[in-house]
Amino acid sequence: MLYLKASNKHPLKYILSGNLVNGDSFVHTSRCLDYFVLLVGLEGTLYISQDGMQYTLNPGQIMLLPPGHHHGGYRESEGMLSYFWYHFYAPDDAQLLDEAGISEYLQNLNMSGVQRDIYLLPEHGTFTNASRITLECRQVMDYSLQNPYSSSIVDYALSLLAMDLTQECLQQNEQQIKQNNSYCRMVDIQEYVRNNYLSTLSVPRLAEIFGYNANYLSTVYKKATGVSLVHFINQTRIAAAKTLLLDTHDSITSIAPQVGYSDSKYFIRIFRQFEGTTPVMFRNIYFRKHINRS
Repeated sequence: MLYLKASNKHPLKYILSGNLVNGDSFVHTSRCLDYFVLLVGLEGTLYISQDGMQYTLNPGQIMLLPPGHHHGGYRESEGMLSYFWYHFYAPDDAQLLDEAGISEYLQNLNMSGVQRDIYLLPEHGTFTNASRITLECRQVMDYSLQNPYSSSIVDYALSLLAMDLTQECLQQNEQQIKQNNSYCRMVDIQEYVRNNYLSTLSVPRLAEIFGYNANYLSTVYKKATGVSLVHFINQTRIAAAKTLLLDTHDSITSIAPQVGYSDSKYFIRIFRQFEGTTPVMFRNIYFRKHINRS
């Protein structure tokens, strides 16, 4: 995916705008232009491709069509379709960056802490503040139809819309970075559990080791991995228990503390929850198969 990046010290240069409304079976014109096009979805779905890549423009989404890139519809719309469209020129320092380039740029931007005086618009993206974005979209069109005393008013109105969309893009990027960092931290916790499942492990204990509040750690871990931290601890211990059941003749009472359970009855109950059977039945079913493997 491509991104438009440019300094916002100068406004975008407005060319033309409109609101397409179609009852059914609309297919976007196939073309290649020498200026940017910004589409803002209001209702229905627009099926549009760019450089062979197929996209859908839905309500709450934007599509940026850069100059020199071929775009066009690849399927008829169904039912009511409505979206705003804006033609404009970007500042002279505008660049089109791919995902690797924009990732490197944003990483440097976050590390440097410098002001973010930029326009940053993705080829395809979403926005959450629909009421404000829609209002700004309408303001651009209103100014363009009023024959204002200066055409710069429309330029700046469009630029405000672009900066608001930029703000959304940057916030989503920051949120993604936090989620990625959080996931990496959860991987560290998982590795600790795998290496220390014999010790006394609990959510409060792990929270203390890794510098979290226990309730916060539980919430973040489940959000990052899809399962609870207690579930992962037990899953790790039960996996180790299954190996001992198949590779040794140790009793259940002996195996329980070897995998972190001081109470063998509790160990049997947890084992049954994960495997649907008791440790003894598991050993009886799988031990011979395990031994006979070549």
